Amino acid sequence: MRTYAIVGLIFFSILLASCGSREEAMVHPTTEVAVTEGDFTYRLVTAKPEYSRGETVPIYAELTYIGDEASITINHSASPFNFPIQELTTGYVIDYAMTDEGASTKLIKGKPLRGTFNIRGGSYSENDPKAYKDFIDNFRKNGYAKGHYAVNGFADFSVADQRVRIGAQIDFLVD
Repeated sequence: MRTYAIVGLIFFSILLASCGSREEAMVHPTTEVAVTEGDFTYRLVTAKPEYSRGETVPIYAELTYIGDEASITINHSASPFNFPIQELTTGYVIDYAMTDEGASTKLIKGKPLRGTFNIRGGSYSENDPKAYKDFIDNFRKNGYAKGHYAVNGFADFSVADQRVRIGAQIDFLVD
């Protein structure tokens, strides 16, 4: 009889545990990050932590020179700013297209240079899985699908033949 009571108690405990509500892991997106390295501060921002499908997701980056000179000239591709994005649930990456034309920009000490994300990325090869191709095609046509996105933004430039790459990550949800 005692064995039945113990088995019954174990069964009841398992039943009780399985019937309890499971609280999903809370995600608290980071919408703004600033990183300082050497003479530069890089800042990456989105307006809010959650967006609706079809809603515009504003993303921008700023690069500020904080060194000793009044100004400095940086050399870069078409823009010093890059905005590669990854959908964290699927792991799919939305590449950020950048032309490799030589350009230069004069930064005034303390005055941020701003670059904004424009949907230009998202490509695939014929060897990529169909699900990834569908994801990218949908992104190009409709914007962000439901998911959790991370922007791995960075500024890439050179100063006096010395390459500088400074970056940060923000994330946001799309419902």
